[in-house]
Amino acid sequence: MSNEKKLCRSNDKKICGVCAGLGEYFNIDPTLVRIGYALFSLFTAGLTGVIVYAILAVVMPEKSSFESSVNTDSSANHSENSVAESATNSEQ
Repeated sequence: MSNEKKLCRSNDKKICGVCAGLGEYFNIDPTLVRIGYALFSLFTAGLTGVIVYAILAVVMPEKSSFESSVNTDSSANHSENSVAESATNSEQ
């Protein structure tokens, strides 16, 4: 099982969990990411920040759905490994 970090929306959400997900991914306090987003939105007249947030909210998978798909994949791999090991043991 690999320990890769995946970018996904967080369950620690204020709106959609985008800023918290970015904070978790980059190991930054989500509050700092939210403040940075607010400043970005203010300096770009708000519209660009809203568009970027909306795109990320749609594109980024939710953490719970992402974790369940990873767990399903890893359990399937574990089952395949168990079958292969039992076949190897029965041959001996």
